[in-house]
Amino acid sequence: ALIGAGTSLISLPPIFNRSRIAASVAIFVGLIVMAIALNRSLPFLTPLMIIAGMTLTVSNISASSYLQVNANNYSRGKIVSLFQLALQGGISAGGLLTGFTTSQFGISKAFVINGSIATALQILILFRGQHSMHKNLVHK
Repeated sequence: ALIGAGTSLISLPPIFNRSRIAASVAIFVGLIVMAIALNRSLPFLTPLMIIAGMTLTVSNISASSYLQVNANNYSRGKIVSLFQLALQGGISAGGLLTGFTTSQFGISKAFVINGSIATALQILILFRGQHSMHKNLVHK
């Protein structure tokens, strides 16, 4: 919690792209989830869980900061509330998906599946975002 709070107070220079940071760290979260699923050692599980929590916090803070900084004053509240709605809805949908995959394949395979899906989607978002940013820069 302290690391998450500390990262939210850090003012990043404009050269850092918060959306790229959020997507990159989210990719790492998916990889950590898969590592947790494949882990068979309790001493390694604790650091993996701590790293997963830290990276998830950094990803959420980066995404939220990106939205708040780039939204105009008239729609900032609406955008942030929609982000929170999507985040909470995503948690619910992810819980449903995890419950289904766990009942079908077991907990380890379910975490590998979830981590793979999360990683693949974040890679898609990262590269699609780069493509659209490049497209916007070329057409300006």
